[in-house]
Order: sequence, then C-alpha cells, then structure tokens
Amino acid sequence: MRTVLGLLVALSAVAPRLSAQGTVPGFVVETQMTSTQKGMGVPDMTRVQHIRTYSTNGKARTDFQDGINAGEYTLMLAGERAMLMVQPAKKSIRVMSMVPADLQADLALHATVDTAARAREDLGDGPTIAGHRTRHFRSSRIIALNLSSLRSASDAAQAQVPTESISDTYVTAELADLGAMEHSLFERVRGTVAPSPTHDVTLRSEIHTRLGTRGAEMVLTTEVISITPAAIDTALFVVPADFQRVNLFDQMRAMRAQVDSITRNVDAIVPGMAERRRAMRDSLFGPADTLRKKKP
Repeated sequence: MRTVLGLLVALSAVAPRLSAQGTVPGFVVETQMTSTQKGMGVPDMTRVQHIRTYSTNGKARTDFQDGINAGEYTLMLAGERAMLMVQPAKKSIRVMSMVPADLQADLALHATVDTAARAREDLGDGPTIAGHRTRHFRSSRIIALNLSSLRSASDAAQAQVPTESISDTYVTAELADLGAMEHSLFERVRGTVAPSPTHDVTLRSEIHTRLGTRGAEMVLTTEVISITPAAIDTALFVVPADFQRVNLFDQMRAMRAQVDSITRNVDAIVPGMAERRRAMRDSLFGPADTLRKKKP
C-alpha cells in the first residue's frame, strides 16, 4: 500500500511536466471477466475476456483485449454525460446514456417481485485480491425479466420470466485515490450521486442469475488482476472525430418496433402462435409465478 501511494505522489509531483509531454498521472487496471450460461436452450458455454482500464481524473478508458469485442473500447469522459463504445473496425461510436423509461422494461427491470430480497449483507473479511485486503458483501433481488422475443402484441405479460439475482462483491478501502477518481467520474457522467458514500473499489464481483425454475442460469465473474499507478497517455482519451455517432437506444427502439411488427404479422397469419410462445417460455424457464428462492 505504501508503495502504491508513494508512486502516486511521485506522479502527482511531476504532473505539470508529464502533462506537457502528453501524459497525466493515473492507474492501469487489468481485469478478467468470466461468463457462463447453462440451461438456456443452447449448448452450455463459458467465455473469458480480458480488459484493461486506464483511469485518471475525469476520464476512463476500457480496452477489450480479446473476445467478441476485441479491439473495441469504451470511453467515460466528464464532459460527455454518456459512455461511448468506440468500434474502430466500423468507424462507429455507440453513445450510451441513462436508459430511457420507455426501454427499461425491455432491458430487464419491469417489476420488483420481492423487495425484501434486496438486502445487502456484510459477510466479513474477504480474501486478498491483487495484493489488497477486501470486505465481502452479498445482495439479492427477485425481478420479472422481460424477454421481448417472447412478447405478444396482445399479451406483454407473457414475456416476463421470474429471475433471481445474487451478487457477491469484494471491495477494498486501500485504494482511496482510485476510488475517488471512479466515484467522481460516475457522478459527473451520470449527473447523479454515486451509490456508495465511500471511495471503496470493487476488486471482485460474482453475479449469479437464475432464470425461471428449469435450471437456466448465468454467472458473471469479474476480478481485478493488477492495479498499477502509471503515467497515462492523454491521446488514449481522444474521441475519433471522423467516426459516426449512433445512439444505442435509438437503435434499440428501431429493433423493438421491427420485432413488434413481425410478431403482429405472424400472430395474424399463424393460428395459435401466441400460445406457442408461452409454451416455449414455460419449457425453458417455468411458469411466471413459480420462482422459489435458492441461494447458490
């Protein structure tokens, strides 16, 4: 910890000179993301992806090192009030701001089924991760997940799948400088107060999501491998001026309208199609009202 702070102080002391040379003091964070899914009606799979994040005051960039997004990166800049997904191969920038109310149902949080299950438990000391001591917290919630592909124009409720999500997070208080950067940027980009009043940094998170009652499950594990104070090249945060900007949520609205149009046409042509979709939902996830809590 003393070494980390010493390096940060050293970088801050030469900040004017570094800035003149095109660098600013910050952190480089290496992270591994592992996602698994099973019982989803397709072969079970596990994917591993490595990302690298450059953080400094008012700016953060996350590069996808491998996987399906290899070569792409996200930018969070205090002046943008949105996250930018930069796709160099397509010369495109997807703009992602706060989720509009008209799309929130399609993206998942349609209705809270069990508000009592949202409690956050302090489970005591966690393991040492990336050289830092952690505290272990767990929270859970039960929601109705909307799958728009199962929705009928005449029966939107049939797209709802009961879903339980259990999150385990391991945070450290030993990286207050990085935590302050992250929280300040969160507030400036989102225009809201960060959810935690502290400057804790999450070093590992495990999110277990059960869909319905037929054993469908997704697990997303994100773990920090290393955190290094560094002089960050300011060129990393330059938004490509010649790339086309596309609003992600405008694209989603267009896709939703297209799906709804196709669904209405199919329902009008094929007798019993709405019932078939309901049967497919039940076969994959079980009836909508039968979710029982079961912690992993």
